[in-house]
Amino acid sequence: YKFNTTATDWHTARSNCKKQGYHLVAMETREEFDFITRFLKNSPAYLSLNWWTAANDINNEAQWVWADVNQPMSSSAALWASGQPTNFGNNEHCGEVASRFGHKMNDAPCESQCVSICEYSLL
Repeated sequence: YKFNTTATDWHTARSNCKKQGYHLVAMETREEFDFITRFLKNSPAYLSLNWWTAANDINNEAQWVWADVNQPMSSSAALWASGQPTNFGNNEHCGEVASRFGHKMNDAPCESQCVSICEYSLL
């Protein structure tokens, strides 16, 4: 994993990961979600930040997928914060691990500025 602490919009974060041979993190299992969120919670420098993930419903509203790994997002693997996703203002299409929601998933406008987690694929 690579933790990028320069805040960008989702599309820039995705592009930056790809330029480095990574992709935005896709937490496809509960174990991976728990590992990432435990790491963030236990890292004082990262604790209060909101982190872009590969989660998005850009192409089909309410059909959340992990970008670049072409897998549906399972809510049993990556936990949504209570009441999320909301698509507030019909403008929340990108998924973040949100510190303000106890490091659970939240949908946010893709133009929001968040830091990001890149993941290297071994395949």
